[in-house]
Amino acid sequence: MSARILALAGLFCLLSYALEVPIAVDNPAGFQGCRSVYVGIPFAPGTLTSPEGLGIYDGEQQLPAQITVLNRYPGRQDIRWLACDFRPELNGEKRQQFMLRDRPAVPSNIGLHPVVSVSSSEEAFRIDTGAALFVINRQNYSFLESVQPAGAPRRAMQGGGAYFLTADDVRYRAVGQPERLLLEESGSERAVVCAEGWFVNDQGGQFCRYLLRTHFYAGSSEVKVYFTFLITGDTAASRFRDIGFVVPGSYQRLNIGGVNGEMTGRYLLQYEYDKYLIGDPAKPSVWREQGDGEAAPGWLRGDDTLLYIEDFRENFPNELEARSEALIYHFWPAHGVAKPERTVTDANRQYLWYCHEGQVLDFQPPAAYWDIGDDYEKRYFREGRIESCLGVAKTAVLRIDFAAPETFPAVWCQPLTALPDPKWVCASTVLGPVHHYDPEKFPEIERYLAERWILERKLARETPPGDFGKWNYGDGHTAWNKELGRWDDLYRTWKGYHHVSGSVPWLLALRKGDAEYMHWAVAVSRHLMDIDICNWSTPESEAPKTDELQWSRKIKGGLNDYKGLSHWHAGSRVHDYNTQTEFMLLYFFLTGDRRGLEVATMWGDSAIKNFRKAHASREGTGVTSSLVDLYLGTGNASYLELAQKFITAVLDTQIKTTQLPSSALIPGSFPGWPVYAPGLQKYWLLTKDQHAEQAIVAWADAYIAGYGDASSGGSKLHDYINILALAWRVTGQEHYLSHAAWLLELFLYRYNTSCLQARAPMNSVEYFMMERIPLYMAAVRDFGRQPQALALSRGQSNAPYQVTSHPKLGAYEFLLKGDGQPFTLQVGFTTRDGKDRTVTLLAPGRRQLYSGTLALGDQRRCNFELAVDPAEDGVYLLRVESEVSDLRLITRLPKISPNGTMYTTTGFAEVCFMIKEAGEFRLHMKAQMPNYQTYLQLSDVQGGTRHTIPYYVPRDGAETVVTCQVAPGLWCLSGQFGTIKPLMSCNGQEIELVAPTPTDWFQPAPEDLQERPGQSTSKVIFKLLK
Repeated sequence: MSARILALAGLFCLLSYALEVPIAVDNPAGFQGCRSVYVGIPFAPGTLTSPEGLGIYDGEQQLPAQITVLNRYPGRQDIRWLACDFRPELNGEKRQQFMLRDRPAVPSNIGLHPVVSVSSSEEAFRIDTGAALFVINRQNYSFLESVQPAGAPRRAMQGGGAYFLTADDVRYRAVGQPERLLLEESGSERAVVCAEGWFVNDQGGQFCRYLLRTHFYAGSSEVKVYFTFLITGDTAASRFRDIGFVVPGSYQRLNIGGVNGEMTGRYLLQYEYDKYLIGDPAKPSVWREQGDGEAAPGWLRGDDTLLYIEDFRENFPNELEARSEALIYHFWPAHGVAKPERTVTDANRQYLWYCHEGQVLDFQPPAAYWDIGDDYEKRYFREGRIESCLGVAKTAVLRIDFAAPETFPAVWCQPLTALPDPKWVCASTVLGPVHHYDPEKFPEIERYLAERWILERKLARETPPGDFGKWNYGDGHTAWNKELGRWDDLYRTWKGYHHVSGSVPWLLALRKGDAEYMHWAVAVSRHLMDIDICNWSTPESEAPKTDELQWSRKIKGGLNDYKGLSHWHAGSRVHDYNTQTEFMLLYFFLTGDRRGLEVATMWGDSAIKNFRKAHASREGTGVTSSLVDLYLGTGNASYLELAQKFITAVLDTQIKTTQLPSSALIPGSFPGWPVYAPGLQKYWLLTKDQHAEQAIVAWADAYIAGYGDASSGGSKLHDYINILALAWRVTGQEHYLSHAAWLLELFLYRYNTSCLQARAPMNSVEYFMMERIPLYMAAVRDFGRQPQALALSRGQSNAPYQVTSHPKLGAYEFLLKGDGQPFTLQVGFTTRDGKDRTVTLLAPGRRQLYSGTLALGDQRRCNFELAVDPAEDGVYLLRVESEVSDLRLITRLPKISPNGTMYTTTGFAEVCFMIKEAGEFRLHMKAQMPNYQTYLQLSDVQGGTRHTIPYYVPRDGAETVVTCQVAPGLWCLSGQFGTIKPLMSCNGQEIELVAPTPTDWFQPAPEDLQERPGQSTSKVIFKLLK
């Protein structure tokens, strides 16, 4: 028996590992055979310091693999990201599982597999993959000098690579001595050669730049080429007749995907997303309403050489040309067509047809695109006349097989995607403390995340002409317009870097392990890195401009502005609230394409170079967020040093003292909108800085007390759910999660209620919550149970909408319970008209104590104080008239108001009232305008009984009545009131008195509200507060 136990123990040790990371490979094409796969894998601090001994396994069989350290935690040896290239034998299943392990399980046969071998001399790089020998000339570069597939003769590649023709037919080529030509990676499974430099013409002139990254794979005759074309001139100078990439050869048989028969001397042009045509250069085709087909597969074959372009139709216009001496991919068509007399309308203006069709690529929009009036929402479109394309780039991904099989490999257009296990990714904390996909524990949340993403992609595809085109694909929109039935076509139509647009697709992909999300994350990342940021500038473009020309200024690393006509509107926003580097780094870690790292550091270096002064508010947190990500992704301490300057500027603006009553700001809150970006969150998670920690808790308390920052009201009032979750992590106090749970309920009602009429239309602000909900989910997971949702309230009376359905009385009244001790009343309000207002204070017995007129003049804001000393027992009455906005009263005295004079907001509010007898409570709701949803919670003050009341404006404007049974006692109606006028009653009797909070409530005796003769013993001093 003992021997058996020992044997089992030995077997257990053999089959158990200190480290195991599941890897899922999605194979939508059902490919069978051996093929290279790349996966990036994150690690938590303290998990791993060396890749030695690691291997990739299929069951117990070790696979050929190349494992490279991409990133370590700054100042430590701990690995943060690994790159894993491996070659599995795929069996055709749609998904196969593999494992990264820390030691061999059984003797391996990986030495029998071919590997990449690289030799380098001053003259050339020679890359032998075992299936082909590739030579790159280092002295006179032009993509490949020669290729020799195994068992085939050497093939010269003279005249190959990238080129372009200007509108004046001047030809430029990517040849000669590049500025940068290096062996970027060299391993057993994959090698990468990077070339970067200027295009040159025959006279030696330079214009525009190229970046070519060529990937070589063990056992393969394929190469994967990332071709980035970068514009270095302004709009007037940058006009192109042809941009292309040549694969030279001597071809006998030529075929183009989507066309039957021999194609020598012909071309295929994908001129719209759903149209392509076949043409002959001798007789070029013209635009046709009905093409020769809808979706060209994007490949061109010459004998055994196969050229394929990723996302061919999505990035129209694209052209493939078959010549006996060359396979040519026309990045901008040589035989472009345009729809005759295309009418520019509001519905199609933002799709930028002027640079998506025609024989010449011209970035200058015709006047019809921007000369559309002077309305406020059109002001940015009008800047289209001066927008500059300087610094715009575009990357095309080509696959070339020099010994291709007879049948086109479907795996090229349905590529393999590998992702690490979502639970492992989330546990690594590289995304912060987020929770993995978990439909069992969080079904409603997961349904929302899935359905809204599907909806956005569906609307992008099916709203004509779709979100496609060379300069559009990968971007999304800001808001869906229900009335127009399309994306809003003028105001912020494209979202660009707005609303964490780059990070969210990666978060969704990684926490679920979903290849479809990842494919979109890649497309979004390439668009943002190429087109929506300035990749090149000159001293002239960087120089400050006049107000008239400010939107043409360009600074390398500056964001383009999301509000303009084109994606390249502006381009000088370096220290901007929308900056994002996280997605760029994730793109690099998860695809192996170093362009993500380069663009991220391009922005970071520009942020350092152009630093003059640290900003607060959302600019401060936006820049901090990106700098912290860069510091973690590169270990460069200068990024963290600059982040500290920005976060210090933010923290210095946090309110420490009580403000004037008319100000929304309260202690713990911030001016502006710093929660817009997670800068403080990321900085604290990295540093655990005590000042930042205290600020987070004070911020959360301010949100709960009524105002944390600009996200405390309107459509963005749920976005601080992350701050509440962090406050719970710091303090362990449950009420932070309870309030966060209610915010989430409100959000899900707003955007994913089963009532389609009540559901808000698609809006990019949802990305804030998509980013932050997983942080809340992780907090709930660690808390151990679902917290009870607790509605938020203002905690004080203010704002412009009535609680009841009574007409506005034009007067605001507060009954105040005096206790005989001196007291002060601080009052603030804002007005729209600047007209005089009257203030009256009555002492107990309705005896006038003060009455005065406030002459506001040009002022729109007023603050005053009434100091009562001596004071009496009894009920005082304060009246302000006529109508004002955001009336706020600060006093130690309990206070109530006659129902009908209390006002709420489109943010949170609370109304407390007494139920004298058990019975039926009725709430009548009718909206004043179809705007914000109402989401209320009716509860007794002990919180033992709660009723959730959702409401949205019906299109017929009908009133909604909610009823429930209530017991005697003090009750609270709390939450998001929207723009409704609710009428409350119990047992048919209207609620008479209301208070802003439970602690304010008191029940006056009838004699307290009656007039009494005689003089008051109270004295009052009035003063204006400044």
